[in-house]
Amino acid sequence: VWDIRDGKCKKTLSGHPGVVLCVAIHSGANLSVSGSQDSSGRWKTHLKVWDLRDGECKMDLTGVKGPVSCVAISPDARFCVTGHWDETVRVWDLEDGECKKTMTGHTGKVTKVVISSDACLCVTGSSKDETLRVWDLENGESKMELSGPEESPASLAISPDDRFCVSRDKDDTVWKWDLATGEQLACFCRYSEGGEQLMALADCWRAGCHPPALEDGPTGNVVAWPGDDGDTIQWRAAGAGSVSASDPAVFYIMPPMSFDGCFRLFYAKSSRSVLFFDEVTCQFVCYQLLV
Repeated sequence: VWDIRDGKCKKTLSGHPGVVLCVAIHSGANLSVSGSQDSSGRWKTHLKVWDLRDGECKMDLTGVKGPVSCVAISPDARFCVTGHWDETVRVWDLEDGECKKTMTGHTGKVTKVVISSDACLCVTGSSKDETLRVWDLENGESKMELSGPEESPASLAISPDDRFCVSRDKDDTVWKWDLATGEQLACFCRYSEGGEQLMALADCWRAGCHPPALEDGPTGNVVAWPGDDGDTIQWRAAGAGSVSASDPAVFYIMPPMSFDGCFRLFYAKSSRSVLFFDEVTCQFVCYQLLV
C-alpha cells in the first residue's frame, strides 16, 4: 500500500500462494480485494479481502481452482466480481465470503471486469473470444454480447448513469456501446480526436468525476492559444507578460501535454476554451483560449 502524496510504502500485505495478478480498492470502506495465481494447480485460496487500516486479511474467498485475473468491488462494498482463467465470472459476498453466483459464457480467460454504479450489472472482457459480455447481477444471466472488437480489452469503463460502456482494445481501438440495446455507438483509433476524447471520458468515469460544460469564456488561472504554425499550443499564467512554455501538439488531435508540471489529456475544444483531463488530480481543467 503506497501513499501517493509522498511515494512511501505504508504497508506490505502478504499471504498469497503465488503471483498477485489483480487488485481492487474501495476507499470508502477501507478494504481491498486481491487475486493471485497458484502454480501448484491444487485447490488453494486465490482471493483475499484486506482491511487497509491495519493491513490484516479480513477473509479468504475459497473454492477457486486456477488463477484470478481481474476483480472489481461494488460501489456499496457488499460484493465483488472476479474474472478467472477457467472462463468463469464469479460474484462474492464480502460479508460472509461466499460465492453467490458463477456465470459462464466466455470461451477464454476473463481478463477485465467493471461494475455499474447501481450494482445491477457488470461488463466483462475475454482474451480469447474477443467479446464483451453484459451480465445481470441479480440473476447471473448474460444480458447481451458486445461484438466487434478483434482484440482483448485493455480497459473498460461504465458511465455514471449506467447507459454506456467504453472499451479500449490492445490494438488501441476505442469503442463506445449502448448498454440498453447493445448498439455500437462509436469506434475510433486511440490517437484520433474521437479516441482521445472517449479515453478521457472513460478515465473520468473510473475516477468518479464528470466533465463540466465547455463554455466560451475565461476559466482558471492559465491561458492557452494555438501557435502560428497550428501545430503548437502555447500557454502562460494569467496576468503574466511572457510565454512560459510551448508544447508540441497537433491542434485538433492534441496528445497529452504538460501544464504546470502535470500531464493533461485533451478532451474538448470550443472557440475560446479548451478542456483537459488531469490524470494526476482526476479532474477536468478548462483553459481560456486566446485566438
